[in-house]
Formats: sequence, structure tokens, C-alpha cells
Amino acid sequence: MKIGDKVTCINDDFSQFENIHKLYTSLPKKGKKYIVRHFDKNNSRVLLEELRNPTAIIKGFPLEPGFGSSRFANQKDDSTIALAEELLLEVVEEYSDIEELELV
Repeated sequence: MKIGDKVTCINDDFSQFENIHKLYTSLPKKGKKYIVRHFDKNNSRVLLEELRNPTAIIKGFPLEPGFGSSRFANQKDDSTIALAEELLLEVVEEYSDIEELELV
């Protein structure tokens, strides 16, 4: 994951955090797409373009609270998907006369 990546929230269950709304004013919603504006590899902490939360003191430092990267899945660019589909169709057409294709 890196800055600028398009991601989709796959886990918006914050029920284990009783007082989450004291720290966050905006939370991600499952199925919604976002753009990464900051990624902290050390903590796997993600900040999103579409969501802003007030600065809080976290481990002694003023930081905007982020979200665990495991809550998000990277999205492939539509052009990447289209290219992959095009290449797959070419392979299928090329080998369409072969009755059985042995995979190794």
C-alpha cells in the first residue's frame, strides 16, 4: 500500500472499541472506495483523502488517528483490469482449438 492507492474498505466493524467516537469523527464504511493520503509502514496506519479526523495525542505525539491497513483492499485501476481481460481473451483465442490444456 502506498500514497495514492485506491482502496476499498473491507472491515468497518469498530464495535470492539467502546469509545471510538471520542477519538474519531469520521470512520470508513464497508464497500466504500477511498484514496490513501498517508501510509505508515511501521504501524500499518492508513490515512484517507476522504476522511479527516482531529489530531490526538497518540503515544505521546500529536497525530491524526488512522486506520489499520488490514481494513482495506487495494483496487486495481480499471485500465489494468481491461488490459488483463484483453490478454486473457487473446490466450483463449490462440488455444481454442486445443481440447485439453495441461497446466503445470
